[in-house]
Amino acid sequence: KRVKMTVYANPILPVVEIRDVEFCKGQINTDWGEKEGEGKSILLDIYLPKDRNRAKKLPTLLAIHGGAFKWGEKQWMEHVAQYFAPRGWAVVSIDYRLMDEKGWVPKWWKDEVVKKGACKWCQLDE
Repeated sequence: KRVKMTVYANPILPVVEIRDVEFCKGQINTDWGEKEGEGKSILLDIYLPKDRNRAKKLPTLLAIHGGAFKWGEKQWMEHVAQYFAPRGWAVVSIDYRLMDEKGWVPKWWKDEVVKKGACKWCQLDE
């Protein structure tokens, strides 16, 4: 379903930042031999136009940093959020687990974090 939304060409709205919201609690990687309770919680940051009509849906940008699962953090996408949020967008910047000392990432991990985690949390289509 398409929703008509107003997006401003120029930054006109102040921004509210909500940091370190847990969206995936205790994610474990059994391929790495982790057991229940050893997992890591995954966090996200939310950037919203402050003076928004709460009754209307906002266009939402899910910002995922690069780094090939070797390095990176959600703060890398702050410049993207600072561009879009003052123009009427909600921006959600996520962290995800990196390879760390293991040196590899299971194939299922990418879909798990993005589709079942972040998109579901934001209630976006996959």
